[in-house]
Amino acid sequence: MGRRLVLAPLLAVLAVLLGAAAGPGPSALPGGALLAAAPAVAHPEPGDRDGDEVRDEVDNCPDAPNGAQVDVDGDGAGDACDPDDDQDGVPDGTLAAPVDNCRTVPNPDQANADGDRYGDACPPVDSDADGVVDPDD
Repeated sequence: MGRRLVLAPLLAVLAVLLGAAAGPGPSALPGGALLAAAPAVAHPEPGDRDGDEVRDEVDNCPDAPNGAQVDVDGDGAGDACDPDDDQDGVPDGTLAAPVDNCRTVPNPDQANADGDRYGDACPPVDSDADGVVDPDD
């Protein structure tokens, strides 16, 4: 009985060190005790600060995740970190507090004849693909 009490903690430590080879989920230890495996944690690869799987030396926005590398205005700065995606001189702002009423099409005058939140230069947006543009949805 005494040996079993000493071996169980040692086996638990060994299982943790070996990564509980059984994979994710609990692993059975002697005596029926369960050892929960530590959850996997993603760590960016060296040379990929933002963890988007694009190496920093070719990443158009190395400090903000943007795996697709979208750069609407072609200025070399990815849209994820470009303060003015369409280079019209009007900052984009944020989705919650937009400044530019047409972030991907240059419209420095910000004309908006119908008073919706989209500039006249922008094509109608139907974000839910129901055939009705968003302001009328």
